[in-house]
Amino acid sequence: MKACPIAASVPDTDDDERLKDLLDGRLSPEELAEISDDPVLRSLAIRIYGDGVRDVLGEEPIIDDILKLQEDIIEVVTVEVTNDAPVVPITPSEPLKQTNLNSNRGLFFIILGLLMLAFDLFNVLAGLGSIIGTCSDIGCTPTRLKLNLLSAHQMTTPMGWSEVGMFGIPDYLLLVMGSLVLLIGFRKMKTSP
Repeated sequence: MKACPIAASVPDTDDDERLKDLLDGRLSPEELAEISDDPVLRSLAIRIYGDGVRDVLGEEPIIDDILKLQEDIIEVVTVEVTNDAPVVPITPSEPLKQTNLNSNRGLFFIILGLLMLAFDLFNVLAGLGSIIGTCSDIGCTPTRLKLNLLSAHQMTTPMGWSEVGMFGIPDYLLLVMGSLVLLIGFRKMKTSP
């Protein structure tokens, strides 16, 4: 490994040696006191060893300076509170309306339950194929107008349609769910004040 020609030509000075000793931690307290005249070495010593080295360097610790500043800045102010201000009652110009969210939610559940029941019963008894034109486009027979709820994505094929008047498991589930939603809506309407 070759030595750098520039570094070899620069002679080591006393400051370089003191810097190396400072960084290596080989300076005694007496030697630390000697570097207090060099601002660069003094700043490095404070950064390396903390504020505790300020005593060795002959400086006041910075914490004392901060405490002195805080004593100068803090001013105690006393305030007398009197209760001489008149009390003005606030009366609204028009009474506030009490909105009842439970009754609105109850109405929502009632309407949702009725729509679910109506949709399922119409699909089973009359068939959605009588309204939706895709069934007649693919050649459905007049009796295969009921939309299979689990095969709704196959509306353009005969697999999406079945005989009118036949209940399947999804139809029963939709009837039960619609009835439960309707009952929940009535309960919410009944419990609202």
